[in-house]
Amino acid sequence: MKILFLCPKFAVGGGGQTYTQKLGEELARRGHEVTIASEGLPEQKVHGYAVVRWRKLESSQWHQRFSRWLSMIRFHRGGERLIRCLFPKGDFHIFARTPLCPELKHAAFFDEADVVVVIMSALFAWSRVVGETLRGRGKTVIFVPFFHVQMDMYDWTYQKKVHDRADCTVALTGFEKRFLEGKGWDGNRIRVAGVGSDEMGSAKMEPAEFRQRHGIPAGVPVVMFLGRKNFHKGAAHVVMAMETVWAAFPEARLVLVGFSQNSKSWLAGYLSKSRHGGAEKTVDIDDATDAEREAALETASVMALPSVNDSFGIAYLDAWRHKVPVIGCSDTCCEDVVSDGWDGLLVPFGDVEALGRALVRMLSDDAARRNMGEKGFEKWKKSFSWAEIAREWDVFLREQAAMKTNADVSGERCDDA
Repeated sequence: MKILFLCPKFAVGGGGQTYTQKLGEELARRGHEVTIASEGLPEQKVHGYAVVRWRKLESSQWHQRFSRWLSMIRFHRGGERLIRCLFPKGDFHIFARTPLCPELKHAAFFDEADVVVVIMSALFAWSRVVGETLRGRGKTVIFVPFFHVQMDMYDWTYQKKVHDRADCTVALTGFEKRFLEGKGWDGNRIRVAGVGSDEMGSAKMEPAEFRQRHGIPAGVPVVMFLGRKNFHKGAAHVVMAMETVWAAFPEARLVLVGFSQNSKSWLAGYLSKSRHGGAEKTVDIDDATDAEREAALETASVMALPSVNDSFGIAYLDAWRHKVPVIGCSDTCCEDVVSDGWDGLLVPFGDVEALGRALVRMLSDDAARRNMGEKGFEKWKKSFSWAEIAREWDVFLREQAAMKTNADVSGERCDDA
């Protein structure tokens, strides 16, 4: 089967990019012909997946400049409401922040594909156009929106239009599917398929080397945050909750790994107010290598990502690969990933006191913490390797292709009649 993935900029390196690349590679391993089209391409292609082809999309320069200007309005107080008033029907896809790629208007761009997978609210500006371009051409169109349902994206009207034009929408969790059904989306055309996690990179770093490099004494507990360092990921909440941890475990260390969307001074400001010398007990790594990232996970006692800015949270799986228990947020997609009290703990978003208590609970009971880590490891091993996710997709794609063929045959019979 010939599969074309449409994905936003690879230079961003977020969950959508990881998802596309890993899933594409594993589907290629299973014998599919995979092409990934993106405005930005990875700096280094992964070896061993020769079937995966990369195709660069050219974006409109004027749109990039205009969308940056609009973004400044949109993220000011009242900006989102202003845009909704100006475009009450949701027909403002031209103002989307992701790239405007004129190639996607032309049916010939898709000629070689049997299946077109539109990733994330990917290529916002032209997602709907893709559906219109492919209508009646026998292509299977699958939409993977990667919604952060608490981030007020679900009710953008044009997103639902993409869903309506696609053959199927893939939600990453049952939580996301139930949420979209509650907003009027057709649940019969929403399929749930999760994400995967595998070891990153081939270079190795031992936990002892990681501790030595960053001045972390042997044996002291380590709380880790893994993800983009912004407010909705809960980065600041973890830093503030460490005050409770340091009151109980003065020797504990905090390790922050991930890309900073704000300046370094943002989190440094919180740490400067610490009553327990938090700045000296914190390791903040922005550009971690794969080896550093894996070593940090191996070193961690617990990984806390109390986020509402995730569609699934690959970082939870990354921690479980190393038998590290996790802390996530209740009333989010995390409820379908982490089983509270079994392989991790859930706390309300923004509740710093609850987060602090959860961290202390984890660090206070070594046996319970190790047990949660083991349970998480078993869950990952059984259901969330990329090979397993690709196997599910393989079955799903074949089902969709069969449904498409049957629909086309039925249509031909109706025409003949």
